[in-house]
Amino acid sequence: MMFSMRDAGWTVDRIAPIGDDWIESYWYPVALEMIERGTDSSDSIEM
Repeated sequence: MMFSMRDAGWTVDRIAPIGDDWIESYWYPVALEMIERGTDSSDSIEM
């Protein structure tokens, strides 16, 4: 699904669910940065 969304122009990233606090530690900061950047998919974050 990630590659289909990227091909459609979405900004996507893959966050692995590692640990009990993965949402607070990994997903949330990445999501905030993507929201702040807007919809420009040319500089997608890769982790």
